Amino acid sequence: VAADLAPGDLVEMKITAVQPEAQIIRGSSPAPGSGRAAFVSCSGLVWTVAFPAGKTAEDSVAEQTRKALKELDSRLAKAGTDKSHVLEATVFVKDMAMKDEMDSVWREWVPENCGISRACVAADLAPGDLVEMKITAVQPEAQIIRGSSPAPGSGRAAFVSCSGLVWTVAFPAGKTAEDSVAEQTRKALKELDSRLAKAGTDKSHVLEATVFVKDMAMKDEMDSVWREWVPENCGISRACVAADLAP
Repeated sequence: VAADLAPGDLVEMKITAVQPEAQIIRGSSPAPGSGRAAFVSCSGLVWTVAFPAGKTAEDSVAEQTRKALKELDSRLAKAGTDKSHVLEATVFVKDMAMKDEMDSVWREWVPENCGISRACVAADLAPGDLVEMKITAVQPEAQIIRGSSPAPGSGRAAFVSCSGLVWTVAFPAGKTAEDSVAEQTRKALKELDSRLAKAGTDKSHVLEATVFVKDMAMKDEMDSVWREWVPENCGISRACVAADLAP
């Protein structure tokens, strides 16, 4: 996806790796020579992405979402799992005005009692794409704990825990139109503290994060609050990009 980056940066990368002794299973490449895999599985976890395969210029957001989710079902099946074992997702839409239409299809797709820790942001996508999804799932034998939904029927969960790991997202709960970037950051981090506590952990055990800001000009103000919040000697592997967010 394309997003606004730190001044002067043209490229930024967010990576998950594993120690050399781990066994990795890689699905076939969706495009030979691309350096990409349809899925990657390791230590019981599965990472994959989904695009609206077979899209046409006439497709609505809902239709592209259905095509992306159908592709996701196929990739999960090849990895030996299914949508009831999805842990977390980031959904990218071409424009935040498309979120409600995407959400209507998402809610139909997510199985009952299988809410997913999900973020949704708007970013520039590949030509013709209106929706793209990045997913982490787990193999069927794993035990999953899902927090209650922040919005019943949304297909989302306040947190998801599996194999000793916790996934969650945080929004500035109780935001107002008068809030500064710093105040919304405090509200988001307060919500994050609450969700982590419900999952049985705290901020001293956060491993990695992606922070989305509305405009990269807001990063320094967000950072000033972030630095106060992170405990001493508990630095977090963190990316920050600018993308269009919920109203």
